[in-house]
Amino acid sequence: LNYDVEPARLEEIIADVGLGFAFARTYHPSMRHVGPVRTQLGIPTVFNALGPLANPAGVTRQVVGVADVSLAGRMIEVLRATGSEASWVVTGHGPLDEIAIDGPTVVQELANGEISSFDIDPTALGIDPPGPDGLAGGDAEANKAIMDRMFAGETGSERDIVVVNAAAGLVIAGVATDLTDGVSKAESAIDSGAAAAKVVQLVDASR
Repeated sequence: LNYDVEPARLEEIIADVGLGFAFARTYHPSMRHVGPVRTQLGIPTVFNALGPLANPAGVTRQVVGVADVSLAGRMIEVLRATGSEASWVVTGHGPLDEIAIDGPTVVQELANGEISSFDIDPTALGIDPPGPDGLAGGDAEANKAIMDRMFAGETGSERDIVVVNAAAGLVIAGVATDLTDGVSKAESAIDSGAAAAKVVQLVDASR
């Protein structure tokens, strides 16, 4: 995937493929100066909250992850104030800046101008907790191999965490009625080969 494409080209890719990847340092050039400082500090900064909120596409529906649950309430308020129609801010067990499968996830939800919160229990979705090394990744090649195996039909924790996070996106997009429906639709997209085909289409379009 060529992730460093110019804005005009990315607009074309999104129009043709239906999705795209916006590299922060291309769309928010100041981030290239902030990154090294954040690394040197080694502690969370305001950019941990600002980065996920600075979506260059101006979307009104999104799922945003934040590992610090104390920031979630403020982030959902910002999303409401900046015109979001439907959004989730999620903090997974761990903590993770995504929906977890080894414990509950706290969700701040914006819907119809109102903010509420709820928890996601992965076991209620039929997802088993991972083993000790169930979600251990690696370098780019290792992670690509995991993705390839998942698209080839391998089941397990890697697929489960992809499916439940995709399900959240489908709910917010209005494509799924709830997480259970979203999980079913995400699994069908993988099993049918549609998800893998979409990734290939995105990679080809980016080159």
